[in-house]
Amino acid sequence: MANALTDFIRKRDFLVCMDSDGCVMDTVRIKHCSVFCPELIRVFGLEAHTDFITTAWEEINLNSITRGISRFESAVLIFDRLKNRGIDVPGSEDIAAWVSTASELSTASPVSYTHLTLPTILLV
Repeated sequence: MANALTDFIRKRDFLVCMDSDGCVMDTVRIKHCSVFCPELIRVFGLEAHTDFITTAWEEINLNSITRGISRFESAVLIFDRLKNRGIDVPGSEDIAAWVSTASELSTASPVSYTHLTLPTILLV
């Protein structure tokens, strides 16, 4: 099998690259800043902590080595940071337990955890 980088032969004046999920455009920032983070805040009623959560969310998901982790793992990291500040998020321990034990972190996976009801934002 050819090595895609060392055996690459330029044929055009441009290059189109696709993300592993098939995206051609960089939509990660848009998804995180416009959907995932605001909805996490809304769904869990954390409006009083919007600035802290938004900063932490962007650091975790866009500006650090953890960029690209699943939204489920991101939520757990946010909940941990909130807990370290003395802010308890009801249901966060159940979500953390699911994330740490699930064989697959996907929207279909929580179905097997009958005791766990994930907020809609985590299932999108």
